[in-house]
Amino acid sequence: MFVVFASLGAIISVAANAVVLTSTYDFRADFARGPYTNIFGSISITYDPLTAGQVVVNSFMSPQLQNYTTGAFVFGNSDIAFGNCEAPSCRAQSGQSQFFATFRTDELGDVVSSYNLTYSTGSPGIFRSTAFSVTRQIPPMPAVPEPATWAMMLVGFAAIGSALRKRQVPHTFGLA
Repeated sequence: MFVVFASLGAIISVAANAVVLTSTYDFRADFARGPYTNIFGSISITYDPLTAGQVVVNSFMSPQLQNYTTGAFVFGNSDIAFGNCEAPSCRAQSGQSQFFATFRTDELGDVVSSYNLTYSTGSPGIFRSTAFSVTRQIPPMPAVPEPATWAMMLVGFAAIGSALRKRQVPHTFGLA
């Protein structure tokens, strides 16, 4: 009885860990005014879309924001935010520039909606994007089959070979 419960617990813990996603997203924000007319780049993050909590930023790249470090977090179910400030109402202090963006994903990590990117220069002004989009990069298909695929293919060839071998008709060498 204990073995059954232990096995069930292992299955549940494996299923819970399988929810964690690593995805790369491209973003673009257009501005009517401010130091930049558009800001674009990509962010790679690891997160669990079914729970709220810290998101791990694997990489962040933006030509306009190249000197920024970025953090990311989840507000609630799948609301992902990233930037170099910790709240949507972040205010840049004198001499600082900050940005903040938010988007929502489904349980598979696909983008459902995107809100906006706020860019704040330490001097006058907070600039909100007039258009903001986030798209998920689709990872390339692996070029080499996985070992399980090779094993399944070899088993299939063996089964076909076995069936053909059993099907051979015996030869009659001149018997009448």
